[in-house]
Amino acid sequence: MSDLERKDQQILRELNQPDITVDDDETIWLLSYADLMTLLFTLFVMLYSSLIMDEGDALRKTLSTYMQGNGVNNASSPEFSDLQNSIKQRISDEQILNNLQFVANQNGLTITFSSNLFFDSGSATLSPSAEKTMIEMAKVVKEKGTGFKIRVEGHTDDTPIGEKSRFVSNWELSGARAGYIISIFEKNGFSEKDLVAVGYGASRPLQSNRMPSGEKNPEGQRQNRRVVLSIFNSKVAPTEKAQ
Repeated sequence: MSDLERKDQQILRELNQPDITVDDDETIWLLSYADLMTLLFTLFVMLYSSLIMDEGDALRKTLSTYMQGNGVNNASSPEFSDLQNSIKQRISDEQILNNLQFVANQNGLTITFSSNLFFDSGSATLSPSAEKTMIEMAKVVKEKGTGFKIRVEGHTDDTPIGEKSRFVSNWELSGARAGYIISIFEKNGFSEKDLVAVGYGASRPLQSNRMPSGEKNPEGQRQNRRVVLSIFNSKVAPTEKAQ
């Protein structure tokens, strides 16, 4: 073999070999690093998606609560809308009717009325006109359907019970008022298992009972002295309000 041929073969061998030789052990960590980055990216995407969904659910709940609380729930049941109209038609005392607040939705019908029109101060006995109204209301509810459940809540302001009252606290007074109304429904054919009476005292005010100065807030106290009557069907638990 000539010198020229040997040089040609040497050149060919050099061309067939890579310029740089890298040990596999020096690059294996890149695979683990890439897998880690992929997992972290996936985790962040899932967390972000969950956050967006939670915010959407919160917004929907807020809008639903607002609409129901203002009596504009588009999902209002025709059954309870009809019941509301029937009760209004049956009440003959315009002063009482004008002071009733009705909210009908898919869960039931809620009627809120001021304690001042129904009870004397410190008393759990309905006035004659108020008792007549409650009797007529109970009769309408009984006539309109079966399976209705009744829940009555009594609320007071923060004024302490007077010494002449037979009740020792607003808790007892509010509970007794709710119980008195419930008894009217029981006398008109409702089973006691479908009736619930609750007294909240002054624990759940609608407005502040006091001014920033600490003095009484007459308007706030007036709104807080109330009774809430809820009528709902068997699909809603007795401990839930129809709102």
